[in-house]
Amino acid sequence: MRHLGKPFDQAGRFGLLWLSLLVNLYFLIFQPRSVFSLRRLAFSVVVALVFALLLWFLKERGITVAGWRGITSKSWWMGIILTAVLFLITPAPTLHSLVAPVEVRLNFEPLNSEEADFQLVWLNNGLGDLSFNELELPPTARLTSKGVSLNAWQGQPVQIRWRGRIWDELLVTVRSEVPLRLIAQVGDQPREILVEGGSIEKGIHLPYLSFGFYAVCYLLVMMVGSLSLAWLSQVFLNEVERIYQRYPPLLEKLIQYLPLGSVVGVGLFYLLTLRSGHPWGDDFAQYIAHARNLALGQPYTAIGILHNPAVVLGPSAYPPLFPLLLAPVYAVFGLNLTAFKALVVLFSLLGLVAFNEWLKKRKVAAPLRALALLLAGLHPWYWNYKDQILSDMPFVLLGLLALVLWEIWNSENGMKVGWLLGLCLLASIAARSVGVILLIAILLDAVLHQRWRTRTFLPVLAVPLAGGILLNLLLPGTGDYLEQARRWDWTVLQRNFSDMATFSLQIWRSGRLLVGGVSLIAVMGLGLLILGLASRLRHIGAAEFYLLGTVGMILTWPHPQGFRFYLPVFFLLVYSVLEGWRWLRLKVNHAGHGAFKPIGLAAVWLVLALLVAGILEGYLKDYQRLPLIEFENGIGLPASEQMFEYIRKETRPTDVIAFFKPRALSLMTGRTAFAPYWNPQQPQRLIEDLAAFQADYLVVWKPDYSDLAAFARQNSNRLILLFENDDFDIFSIRGAE
Repeated sequence: MRHLGKPFDQAGRFGLLWLSLLVNLYFLIFQPRSVFSLRRLAFSVVVALVFALLLWFLKERGITVAGWRGITSKSWWMGIILTAVLFLITPAPTLHSLVAPVEVRLNFEPLNSEEADFQLVWLNNGLGDLSFNELELPPTARLTSKGVSLNAWQGQPVQIRWRGRIWDELLVTVRSEVPLRLIAQVGDQPREILVEGGSIEKGIHLPYLSFGFYAVCYLLVMMVGSLSLAWLSQVFLNEVERIYQRYPPLLEKLIQYLPLGSVVGVGLFYLLTLRSGHPWGDDFAQYIAHARNLALGQPYTAIGILHNPAVVLGPSAYPPLFPLLLAPVYAVFGLNLTAFKALVVLFSLLGLVAFNEWLKKRKVAAPLRALALLLAGLHPWYWNYKDQILSDMPFVLLGLLALVLWEIWNSENGMKVGWLLGLCLLASIAARSVGVILLIAILLDAVLHQRWRTRTFLPVLAVPLAGGILLNLLLPGTGDYLEQARRWDWTVLQRNFSDMATFSLQIWRSGRLLVGGVSLIAVMGLGLLILGLASRLRHIGAAEFYLLGTVGMILTWPHPQGFRFYLPVFFLLVYSVLEGWRWLRLKVNHAGHGAFKPIGLAAVWLVLALLVAGILEGYLKDYQRLPLIEFENGIGLPASEQMFEYIRKETRPTDVIAFFKPRALSLMTGRTAFAPYWNPQQPQRLIEDLAAFQADYLVVWKPDYSDLAAFARQNSNRLILLFENDDFDIFSIRGAE
C-alpha cells in the first residue's frame, strides 16, 4: 500500500476501493429487488473484502496500477461508462430500494351519519399490491372476498397502520355508501381527504417524496461504484498493453477474427433454437409444393388449391429460385420440415458472412463489424425467420452478395465480376419479384456516377433483364402481385406511414430509460439511424438507393407484412445506425479542443455503450417470452396433426376442402382446398362460396374464427359436425357428393 498516497492511507488500506466494490456487489448482484436486506449486505461486505484482498495480491504480483493516481483519464472514462451501463441498463438497482420505509396511518370517520360500514378494497405502494396481512387492522375488521370490511362511528374513527416503502405514491381504494373523512398521515405529512359516498370504488392517491430525492441517492451510489470500475479498467488496460507488447501479431489477429466469432456464436444459437412445426402463414406450403413438383416432374403450378378471387393468398406461382433450392432436399428427405429449415438457417448465416464482407468494403473496423453482426443476427425479429421455410433468407443473402460484387466491380471493372453480378441480380429477381428494386438501385448508382459507360457493365444490365423477361414468359403467374396492388387508395399511404413510425421506435425497443412511455434507447437508435443516412447523402450509392426503394415500396404497398418487408434491408439499417455513430465520433474528434475533447469522446462512447446494452437487454427480455423450442401455433401442434390425420383418413382424394389456409392443408393431406370468403356481416357469402367451389367439407380454426364456428354449428341443416378438438371443427356439407 506504499504507493496509494496519503489520502488513501487516511481512508485505510484499500478502504475506498473496498467501499466501491461493496456498493457494486450489493446493488448490482446481491440486493433483492425493492427490499433492504442486512443479511445480503453482510454477505456483500465479506465478498468485497475477499475481492479487495485478491486485488491486493495481484498488485503484489505486478498485475495492477500503482495506486489511484496511476489511473489514466481513459480508464476513468471507461469506469464512468461501465457504471452508467451497469446501473442504468443491466441489473440496475431500482431507485426505490434506496429509500427507507415509512409509517402510514389511515383514520376513517363518517362525515354525515353516526355509523359507516365500508370496505378497504385495494392498496398499492407503487411497487406492487399490498397484502391485507401486512396491515395493522382494528379488532372489528373482517377479511372477505371483496376486501376488508370495516365499521366506524362519528368521534370514533377506525385506524389502519402500515409500514413499508412507497414508490412515488400510495394508492388506497375504498367503497362506502356514505361520505367519509380520511385523515392520512404518510411519514410526517398529514392530509385530510373527503371520500364521497356511493356504490363505486374510490381511489385515493397519497404522493410521497419526489423523483429528485431518488435521483440524488442513485447518483451518489453510481459515483461511489465508478471508483472500483475505473480501477479495474486500468488493470484491464495494463494487461492488454502487456500482452500486446509481448504478442502484438496474436492480438491483432484475434481482433480480426472477432466477426468470425460473432457468426459462429449466432450460428450455435440458431441451431440450439431450431423450432419444430411451422406457423400457419401458408406461403411455405406453396414453396414446398413447387419444390415437390420440380423434384417429381409435375406441373410447377399444380399446388392443389382452387383460387378464390375474393380472398388474397398470393400469386399462382412464386419465383422459382427458392423452390429450385428446396427441390434436392425434397428429393432426398421428402416432406421433412427440419431438413428445409436447416437449409434456411444456412442461408441466414451466409447472409451474415456477406454482410461482414460488405462492411469490409465500407472500411468498418473489425470490432464494429463484430458488433453489427451480433446486433443483426441476434435480433429476435431476424431470428424468427431463420427457421421459417420462406424465400426471405436466400433473398437477403443475394441482396448483400450483389452489393458486395458491385463494390468489387466499382474498384476493378472486370468482365468476370460483371457477369457474376448480373447472375446474382437475376437470382435475386428469381427469388422474389421485389429483386427488381435492387437492379434499379444499381442502375441509378451507375447512371449517377457515370459507371454505365464501360463495356463490362453490359452483363450487369443484360443478364437480369433478359432472364427476368424469360422468367415471366415461362411462369406468367409470378406477375399476379400486380392484381393485389389494384386495391390501392390514398389511405394506404397514411396507414403505412403510421406503421413505419411505430416500427422505427420498436425495432430497438428496450424496457430501460423510459420517458413518457418511450424508450430513450429507441430514440438513440432512431437518431443515429437518421444521422447515418444523412451522412451518406453526399456519397449515395446502390446500397442507399436499395434502402430508399424498399422503404418506398413498403409505404405504397396495400398489404403490409410487418418486419418481413424490412428484412431485405435490415442489415443496411443496422449499418446506418453504426455509421451514424462513426460520423458523430469523427465530428467530435475533429471539433473537440483541450479538456472538452475527451469529455465529448467519452459521451460518444457512452451513447454507444448505452445503446448496445439497452438493445441486448431488450433482446434478452424478448427471448425470455418467446418459445425457443416450437412455434406457438401452426401445423406442428397436436390439434393440427389430429385434424390433418382425420382429413387424410376420412375423406376421399377427390374431395374439396374449404379452409382458411388451403395451401398448407393441401400439402399436408393431398386434398384439393380453397379459402372461402367469411364476413360475419355477410354469412351468405360463405354458403355461396361452398356451393360455387362444390366443397365437400369445411374446416374451421376456432381460435381465429370462433364466429364462423358458431355460425356453422347453428346451421346444422347444411353443415354437419363430424370432428372437433380444442382448435378445429370439421363439417360435412349436406348435399355435397
